Amino acid sequence: MHRRCIHSPQVDEGSKLSYRLIMNIRLAQETNLDTILKVIETAFSDEENEVIMNLVQELHQETTSPSIKSLVAEVDNQVIAYVSKSLKKI
Repeated sequence: MHRRCIHSPQVDEGSKLSYRLIMNIRLAQETNLDTILKVIETAFSDEENEVIMNLVQELHQETTSPSIKSLVAEVDNQVIAYVSKSLKKI
């Protein structure tokens, strides 16, 4: 599953600068774990990221039914965001 989001160029009045941002959203792979942890470390405070990073690592190793779905967002082939969803009732 891949989703592609394209943002229209933004131009300020009097400026000729424009850009196009292409973002891919796809299922996370096992090889993305280190990058996902870096995204979390960047996004949260030291106190929060330790708890969240531990949770992500535990969820990554867990096998559930239905399975946990994790997505990453990429820009220029770099992971910039992560989301995980579980349909399991707790």
